[in-house]
Amino acid sequence: MRTDAYTDPSTLDARTDAWLATIRAQTAPRAHLRLDVDRCVLIVVDMLRYFVAPQGRCFLPAAPAIVPRVASLVGHWRDHGAPVVFTRHGHTGADD
Repeated sequence: MRTDAYTDPSTLDARTDAWLATIRAQTAPRAHLRLDVDRCVLIVVDMLRYFVAPQGRCFLPAAPAIVPRVASLVGHWRDHGAPVVFTRHGHTGADD
């Protein structure tokens, strides 16, 4: 498990731009594909206290930096009336 933050609010924009540039460089353009929010669902993965809260057992130090952006995206998605689905981990034992 990572113990240092690979990004924080001061580096998030630059890291995001770099990640997107890498993705764009490795992906063929698909101009014919358009996001149609009326036919989409937003899936939010692993935004749980378990990973996001400092007291969480598997806290990811970079997680707090992205929470405001995820919350904004969820808000915009809901404002549009589109469905939002949150995943949830299921653990059965203390060592899972």
